[in-house]
Amino acid sequence: MLNSPKSHDIETNEGNTFIEVSSPQDMVAKLEKLMEKGNYAACFDLGQLYYLGDKGVQKDIHRAMSYFKEAADNGIAMAAYQMAAEQGHTKAMVNLATCYEMGIGVNRDLSEAYHWYLEASKHGDQFAAQKLSYYEQGNL
Repeated sequence: MLNSPKSHDIETNEGNTFIEVSSPQDMVAKLEKLMEKGNYAACFDLGQLYYLGDKGVQKDIHRAMSYFKEAADNGIAMAAYQMAAEQGHTKAMVNLATCYEMGIGVNRDLSEAYHWYLEASKHGDQFAAQKLSYYEQGNL
């Protein structure tokens, strides 16, 4: 985890872009400005930062869910998956895990993918249980 990030990669309608930041507060401010201009991928990124307590931003689940809802209301599917998974929806957990596993809409993160497959398997999802066995055998 970086306490003082120098840049943040964000997906825009034109592709990925980097924003230069001097502090976690600067990153939040710049992402909020992008969101106000209609870039709801920035809104999803804000939700991720607050949900994970990432890059020096203090963890705040309530604030994260607010950003995820805003992103989902504006067509960002990952935010909808995240919100639904947090509320215990098994298929959303599997979809979210798959996105993390494949790097769809987010940076590829196998530990997050594993986490969500594990949660889905606890809810009885057989596909998630199968994915966990692949992870445990070192096949992913």
